[in-house]
Amino acid sequence: LYLLEKGVAAEKILALTFSNKAAEEMRERIAEIRPAEAKKMQMQTFHAFGLEILRKFWQEADLEPHSPLIDPIDALLYLEKNLLKLELRHYQDLVEPTRYLKSILTAISRAKDELCSPEKYLELAEKMSETAVDEKEKVVAEKAIETARVYRFYQDYLEREKLLDFGDLIYRTVRLFQENETVKSLIGNSYEAVLVDEFQDVNRACGVLLKEITAHGRG
Repeated sequence: LYLLEKGVAAEKILALTFSNKAAEEMRERIAEIRPAEAKKMQMQTFHAFGLEILRKFWQEADLEPHSPLIDPIDALLYLEKNLLKLELRHYQDLVEPTRYLKSILTAISRAKDELCSPEKYLELAEKMSETAVDEKEKVVAEKAIETARVYRFYQDYLEREKLLDFGDLIYRTVRLFQENETVKSLIGNSYEAVLVDEFQDVNRACGVLLKEITAHGRG
């Protein structure tokens, strides 16, 4: 409301948050006061914003026009189907072969939240192995190396099939901005003000995304 009263055009305001519920509450609050402007303002979650960018600039992102968002269950089934190719040792369970796959996918998602690529993940895991001082640390490092290998296998599949998972919506959007100055400038120049609801919850990927779209340091 303050920005609107200061003369900032509604379509030049981007408001981001973390849940669909919070985004809807923002829309409702603005609509009660300034209904016309509320329709023009972009208020959505970080992930919805990322998906919108990747769909709009699908060629630049090396995707299809409507690259589908893979379901977590489908991701799990893909790894299960290719279990032998993963060559698991520490994360192998002969009684329940898929026992650890869900936790590995969670670790991959966390890595994307930190903008950590499969290559960087492996590099960090190998450093852990090199500096391990006892058997316990060695095993932890070996598990990280296994996770890095699964991460590379899984990400190769997503990129080969032009698929996205939830973590990719921020991870690949940031990568797109960092690799394509034209796209970054187009998006950055689209907004005069970027608002973030519950900024204290921002992870590294979201923080870097904000820096990329407000590179000029204003708003």
